[in-house]
Amino acid sequence: MHIHGSQSGWSNSATWNKPADNTSSTSPPSNGSWSKDYWRNKANQGDSYQPSFDIAGRASRGDNGRPNWGNPEGPSWNSQGNGGKRSSSSPSKNTTPTPPPGSNNAGTDNSTTPSPGTGDNGNVQTNSVNGGGPNELVLKNTDSKPMTIALFENTGPGMNPNLDDPNNRFTVQPGQTLKLSMPASWQGRAQKLSGNPTDPATWAEINYEPGKNGGNNKIWYDESLIRGYNSAVTMKPTHATDDSELGGSSKSILAGAPADAVTTDAGGNKVIKDTEGFDGGTNQAAIDYFNSAVGNDKAYVRNWDNNAVRTTEDNSLTVTFGAA
Repeated sequence: MHIHGSQSGWSNSATWNKPADNTSSTSPPSNGSWSKDYWRNKANQGDSYQPSFDIAGRASRGDNGRPNWGNPEGPSWNSQGNGGKRSSSSPSKNTTPTPPPGSNNAGTDNSTTPSPGTGDNGNVQTNSVNGGGPNELVLKNTDSKPMTIALFENTGPGMNPNLDDPNNRFTVQPGQTLKLSMPASWQGRAQKLSGNPTDPATWAEINYEPGKNGGNNKIWYDESLIRGYNSAVTMKPTHATDDSELGGSSKSILAGAPADAVTTDAGGNKVIKDTEGFDGGTNQAAIDYFNSAVGNDKAYVRNWDNNAVRTTEDNSLTVTFGAA
């Protein structure tokens, strides 16, 4: 996991919890990763802040418009952090089932269970997340098979990622586009759900950031291969006229992966292993292959690959999922 500091809502000296003795420290873990169970247990622990694992909650930006990072094992914290907890709470979830392949409903928002979306030609569906809002997320499936795309909204103090059930599931048919109305502020990820939520998968990390002090709204986004790979993913502003802000890669790379970088998820699908495990271990075969097949300027391979981050003032982001 790569660990990112919050853009606002952290003190100048953020507090980390050590899993071994439950004491606190102002230094990040030397291996850059702790177990998912530890973070689950600590997700709602008051003022003992935890680091964020993904793009939601960026560290302070450098002069190039990207986050300004220090030690590669951890972020440099925002010097303007207010020291208070962010006012986010775990979004509600229910067990509304995913529509079966072939359904006219391109997806169901599990928080609000809206009516089926309607499209202008059958291949473009619409829906909303958390009641919708001024932003948009466009999901596309260029694979030849139906795909379940799940949204995981970050939860808890420190903006930690949701490692449990997804907040929203959408069935997107081959060649279909799903347009989601999104709130003004939303932070989390989209991923193809081919196995369990924590199985190796390509993460499309997204942060819809409202403008501050009269500034413009922004969307921060990146593809992360740190948690593995199960789909080609590209990300770009919907209204972009070129690929200058393109993140990720449309290449299908599973077939060329070395055997020691490949595993099987809970759905029986071949996937590429994560580069950094929940236990803090690393997989050098996956690291080397991702660096050569995709490149760390297009996607996070290790948690310090910050050239993979993109930002836009467009209010709409298109994420395209393709064959693995």
